[in-house]
Amino acid sequence: MTGRRTTDPEELKRRKDRILELRRAGLSYTVIAQRLGLSWTTIRKIVRATDEQI
Repeated sequence: MTGRRTTDPEELKRRKDRILELRRAGLSYTVIAQRLGLSWTTIRKIVRATDEQI
């Protein structure tokens, strides 16, 4: 993830899958955000946005 904004549904799905994979591993959104170089609010937005699209 490069921190660039995207509206591509496939890219969002890939990002969401990666985030959920890390969540299942027991990491908090804050830790995931640090690992991916994003803010935890951005992480939540990605998860929420893809929930609405899928």
